[in-house]
Amino acid sequence: PSVLIRGHDMSEFRQGWAALLAATLGLACGLATIPFYSLSSFMAPLNAEFGWTRAQIGVASTIFTVMLFVTGPVMGRFADRYGARRLALPSVLLLALALAALTLIGGSVLTLYAGFVVMSLAGAATTSVAYTRIVNPWFECSRGLALGITMAGSGVTAFVMPLMLARVIGDYGWRGGYVACALLALLPLPVLWKWLRERVETPAERVRANYGMTMSEVA
Repeated sequence: PSVLIRGHDMSEFRQGWAALLAATLGLACGLATIPFYSLSSFMAPLNAEFGWTRAQIGVASTIFTVMLFVTGPVMGRFADRYGARRLALPSVLLLALALAALTLIGGSVLTLYAGFVVMSLAGAATTSVAYTRIVNPWFECSRGLALGITMAGSGVTAFVMPLMLARVIGDYGWRGGYVACALLALLPLPVLWKWLRERVETPAERVRANYGMTMSEVA
């Protein structure tokens, strides 16, 4: 039975908590969080080793943002066609490999830019485009709350990432920092494998969703 508490259907959380947890953890360790919140921690060590200015390194953030803009609609279309889970799981592995590969940059700052392009392509299915696509069908009355919980994972990463990297980079250098980022990207994989599931509509829900007229019929 459904239990409503201040407008929220608790039965939705009983059914969808696993997918919600997986999506929250996946987004917290995904493309839109790790590279964005970590770049500032690498500026000083990269400047010290290669002489790149903060402005030059900051261009990587612009490239990253543009790549998110470009890949977002493409991933959304693929998620609708093939399923978000099928895209997210391999993308987690590819993102971790791309982050680890950033330990190989050097010489020209163009290698950093190329690394960010590859990383953006590799992890394109680990953003909110994929994870909210999975959360949405599990919730109706409490969809706003569920999406808010999912997005809160990014806030945790924003707080923890600089603290973690300061310690790691201090002990192991910037290359160790990127290895730590790669391991963090892999962290949610067991949870995603077990609990990231797309909800299958019941026959009654499919009938309800198909009820009504098409736009051509209305016209």
